[in-house]
Order: sequence, then C-alpha cells, then structure tokens
Amino acid sequence: MDSSLLDFTFLPKEQLIGEKQLEALKKYGTRMAVTDFSILLGAFVQFANPLVDKYEPLFTSEGKDLKDRTGIYCSSSLYNGRESVFAITCGGVEQNYADHWQNHAGRPALSLSELGLSFPNAVWGANGILEVEYGEYPQQAVDKELSEILESEHQNQKLIATGKTYVTKMRHNEFEYDGKRYVRVLANLDQDPTTLSNGVEVKTGDAVWVEVQPIKWLVDEKDKILLSKKGIFSGITYSSQYTGDFKKSYVKMFMNTYFAKDIQTSKTMNRIVQGEVQTKQAYNFDGANAEDIVNSLLESGHITKEQLIKLYYKRVQAEMNNRKR
Repeated sequence: MDSSLLDFTFLPKEQLIGEKQLEALKKYGTRMAVTDFSILLGAFVQFANPLVDKYEPLFTSEGKDLKDRTGIYCSSSLYNGRESVFAITCGGVEQNYADHWQNHAGRPALSLSELGLSFPNAVWGANGILEVEYGEYPQQAVDKELSEILESEHQNQKLIATGKTYVTKMRHNEFEYDGKRYVRVLANLDQDPTTLSNGVEVKTGDAVWVEVQPIKWLVDEKDKILLSKKGIFSGITYSSQYTGDFKKSYVKMFMNTYFAKDIQTSKTMNRIVQGEVQTKQAYNFDGANAEDIVNSLLESGHITKEQLIKLYYKRVQAEMNNRKR
C-alpha cells in the first residue's frame, strides 16, 4: 500500500496511560527513546545535570546506552480540557505540554487493519512484544570516521543524490554512499551542546550525517495498532490554540502531508545502480545517446552541471596529454 494514503495519528491519552492502555505499552513501558535525527531537529532528551542530583539520564526498559535515552511525546488529547496537550515525560508520566512548543518527538501510530499488510520481518523484541519494520526514515548519526568521509565526499560533490528528500522544517536531501543512504542535517538543538548516540558532542549549526534506516514499530495485537518504537521526528509545532480536534493540528497535517510520503521505502536503489552505469557512459561522452544520458542524469540529480563541466574539462585535459606523448 502507498503509505502516503495512510492516516497517521497520535494515540489518545487513554491508550497511553490508564485502564485502556495498550498491552504493548504495559509490557514495554511508557518511556520512549528518541532518534538522533529527532534530537538534531530540536527534541528534548533527559541528560544528567551535575548541579542537580534529581536530574539523571532516563532510559527505556531496553538498556542504558545513549540510544536508549528518553524524550517527550504527545497524545492527541487535551490536558484537563485546557488549550494544552496531554503528553508523556522522559520519565514516562503525564505532563501538561503547551501546544506551541516544538521539542516533543513525534511518535506516530497507525491502525494495523488499515495497513492490511503482512510483515515477514516481524520479530519478538524486548519484553515479549512483537516488532515490525515498515517504512524508512533518517534515524541514527554515523560514527566520526564515516562522517568525515561523507562530508569530504559531499564537499567535493562526489556523493550520489538519490532524488529523495525528507521534509521537516527544512528539506534534507538523501545521498547514497557504499550501498547505504544518508542525509546531512544542520543541528538545531534544544540543549546545546548535545551528545548523540555515537558519543560525539555536537553544537547548533554543526553538520551531522544521519543514516536512513527502517522504522521499527511496536505491535499491539489486541487493539491492532502499530506504534513507533522511537520518537522519529521533531521541531514541528503541535498546534495553535488546540481544541482537541487532532485532525486540525499542525502535527497531524505534517504527518499525513510529508511524513507519510517520506517514509515510503526508497525505490531509488535500482536507479542508483543504473545511474552509476549511465554516469560512467556519460563521463566518456561516447555513443549516439550520450546527450540523452547526460540530460537524464542532470534531471535525476545524479550529476550537476558543475560536475559535468569539471568532468568534461578533465576529459579534454587527458586527451591533450595523450596527444603530447
């Protein structure tokens, strides 16, 4: 099914905490980990504060690695009837959250019956909860060594653009390198500086490379709901003067307009392989269809005009050197 046709939502408060709480959350707990991508977009995560003993890093039930640190996520419900949102804190308890704040991490939910798909990659995860992978999205920052390689390749215009873009408050173009895909994110942090899951400390404005990875969902078999395991986006205003009608909220419009489209499994990998072959042909400027190949590469983003000029110049220089020999 085309995920852009799916109706993503946030769970109501009753399914997060209380008698109607999802069985999956009863087993897993209400705390939610946050991806590096979300943190870079402004999501809050609980850090230790050496000046205040009570502020200790908080983690999910899965472990105490940096990737397991918890953040804030919102429900679709009002908080006690006021123009604010019922949210879950880093500690897994309820919180009054102002609707204009942006440091919550989005935790989408989806009706399993609406999706109507089978999941051959389903596994039993932590605490005996069924987990599946559906869609893909930028998630964890790469290690320092790979980051330096990707940044160098990017600056030298050597990375292959897949043509896919992930939209949040900004647009994040996807690039392919060594069979995997990445986006380059300029950090816009809620807490500055911040240490990411790879152990690297970053500051607002730093360029960070994040890998595109499958999204993991917790499956609630009783209520037939998929709930994202982690908070996977941030920086989106929840609403303005929220009245409890989630369909009119900004974050709902974001999920169904952009997120639903962006998580579709990329079909660009075949194009990339094909594009690499075509690029080699275009670099040689040989054959009757060279012009068509070049135009196709330019339109698809596999090569820029600047790269084409440089390559042509190198080709001419090589031919001149050969003639001198």
